Amino acid sequence: MTVAKKVETQESWSATLPQQTADTGEKAAVELSLVESAEGFAELAEGWLVLEAQLDETFSYFQSFNWCYSWWQHIGENADAQLKIFVLRRGHNLLAVWPLQLTSLSFGVKALTPLTYPHSEYSSALFHKDLSEADCKRFVDEVLEQVDCDLVTLAKIPSGTRFQKASAG
Repeated sequence: MTVAKKVETQESWSATLPQQTADTGEKAAVELSLVESAEGFAELAEGWLVLEAQLDETFSYFQSFNWCYSWWQHIGENADAQLKIFVLRRGHNLLAVWPLQLTSLSFGVKALTPLTYPHSEYSSALFHKDLSEADCKRFVDEVLEQVDCDLVTLAKIPSGTRFQKASAG
């Protein structure tokens, strides 16, 4: 059972994305989806862990599946927060994951923050090593267009990372 909502995008993703699925060897459509439930979160485990093994950056601990899932089970589910995990995939292969949450602040302000905020040292997303800088930027832009919020807070983005370049400007 898949508990993720497909997110509509205005144009197709670039041909620079990894072209084949590992399980079938066939081309599959690229899809941006949003996970907002604990069940959907748990279903991401295998693909998320595979993606972690394919990263070419060191700033990923606070976006790791184990850290995020444990945090959600023990803290996030009990807080006034809505799970917002955005996933870019081709078939069963995850190409990008951005674990976020939507929280309510004073005066009814809705804030989009990293999932494990305030218990994380930096903000980032996970990108497959073969994802182009242009596709990383498009992923970030598409996600930010999807969330209805008043404030986006992404503190401590590590300098020189693909996420820092994708979120700049």
